[in-house]
Amino acid sequence: MTRDFSEIPLVDLSAMRGSQTDRARLADEVREICHSIGFFVAVNHGIDRQVTDLVFETSRRFFDLPLEQRQ
Repeated sequence: MTRDFSEIPLVDLSAMRGSQTDRARLADEVREICHSIGFFVAVNHGIDRQVTDLVFETSRRFFDLPLEQRQ
C-alpha cells in the first residue's frame, strides 16, 4: 500500500522515553510510514547535533569519491 504525501513525514521519537503505550503508538507510526512511504525524518531523538553533522559530512565525503573507490 502506498500512501500519498506532499512532504517527508516527521516522526517525533521523544515517545521512546514515554510509557509503554507511547512506545507502542510510536512503533505503529514508524511501521506504517516505513511500509507505505519508506522513509521519514526522525526528530527529538536525543543524538547530539555534532554527531549527526559528522555522519552527514562523512557520508558526503564518501559519495564524493569515484565509484571505483566506493566499491
